[in-house]
Amino acid sequence: MPGMSEMLRRRSLFAPSRIDGIDLARGLAVIGMLAAHLLAIPDFDWTIPSSYEGIVHGRSSILFATLAGVSIGLVSGGPVPLRGPRLETARLRLLVRAGAIWVIGVLLLFLAVPVYVILPAYALLFVIAAAVLPLRARTLLIAAAVVGLVAPFPQAAIDGLSFWSTPEGVDVSNAVGWHYPFLTWMAFVLAGMGAARLDLRSRATPWLLALAGLALDGGRRRPRHRVGTLRGLR
Repeated sequence: MPGMSEMLRRRSLFAPSRIDGIDLARGLAVIGMLAAHLLAIPDFDWTIPSSYEGIVHGRSSILFATLAGVSIGLVSGGPVPLRGPRLETARLRLLVRAGAIWVIGVLLLFLAVPVYVILPAYALLFVIAAAVLPLRARTLLIAAAVVGLVAPFPQAAIDGLSFWSTPEGVDVSNAVGWHYPFLTWMAFVLAGMGAARLDLRSRATPWLLALAGLALDGGRRRPRHRVGTLRGLR
């Protein structure tokens, strides 16, 4: 017979409060990231069916960013944002998590792993998300749309600075995860938080989120290849 710890894990896995669609999306994101890292996959092109497996490039990591926003939104109250001391507790936990993620990311950089490390960028996204925890769905989704439209312009301007070609620039880029466009990616985190503020069990919600996803996909940008020990991850 299964032990008590195994029974508790199963109960948590199949708890009624879990949302199957989110778990499915997490699984797809993991599979997509593994494929993008480990397989030789062509660039995705809607007009070339043989390239369809290339959809994992970029979009898998963006799905992770969106799901990060969903998770942040759920733990901070879901449809009804937390207030008062509970909000401050949730914010503090998120900031602690951001710090832990950043430290792990920096340690991976010291190990010279052969890909761009996304964790420092995630840490900064979490810090920014901590500031908007009290916002409701409408405000978060509007903010996501505005960031998606506006952020690519300052992102491109900053990308063009000669500083990034210097040794110091490479170090800063790695430390903050600048090779991932987190200014623009904040749109996906905000969209995920906004989704968590909606009724995720409603039949209409998936259609609304699908339309938002199609709109935000236009802001996608692949990581830039930089000189250093890290290979570009698409």
